[in-house]
Amino acid sequence: MHAFVAEWYADVPPSSPFVMVAPLPRPLLEFYRAARGRQQVLGEQNRIFSPEEIYPSDDGPGIVIGSENQGVFRLRVDPSADDPSVWYLDPFDSPVAERVPLSGFLVRFLLCEAVYGPYGGWASVRLGELGELLGQLEEVPLPPMRWPSDPTHHYVAPGVVVMVCDLGDGDAEVYVGSRHRAALRPFRTPGFAWQAFNG
Repeated sequence: MHAFVAEWYADVPPSSPFVMVAPLPRPLLEFYRAARGRQQVLGEQNRIFSPEEIYPSDDGPGIVIGSENQGVFRLRVDPSADDPSVWYLDPFDSPVAERVPLSGFLVRFLLCEAVYGPYGGWASVRLGELGELLGQLEEVPLPPMRWPSDPTHHYVAPGVVVMVCDLGDGDAEVYVGSRHRAALRPFRTPGFAWQAFNG
């Protein structure tokens, strides 16, 4: 997590020193330590709250540490656990836990944010069309995420993150993101129909 933040946000200088905040789970403290005041690290699509924004959950025990950008879900953890489960609190459904604990979830969160730019692309495709694209990438060795669709997989290459959201029935949404346009050059393939691409 520290290495990814240091490299991905190398052009964004830390804005404040890390100050220990307790009692919070160690992975969340390490996330804040890596962010060091940079709001971009806390998320622009979805958000992990800054320490002063965290509040007690009104939907089960624990605290709410983040939310989806339109309020579709909130993220709840147990602050007393070393590496707690992360629960999605949705106003229309029962709470659902992610497959990995907070330490893995925060890595996935960073990857989700990375695919939204500032340079990148998006496509709606059949899963069978992804072979050539994914052949340039290495899959992140964590269980798939439940958001934005279940399952969602992440892949990486130097300076690039790709997210594949399996929509079921063989359909998928694919997002690619980078902070450097040149890193996306290998993905400007005429055989892949990006609906949007600014790399």
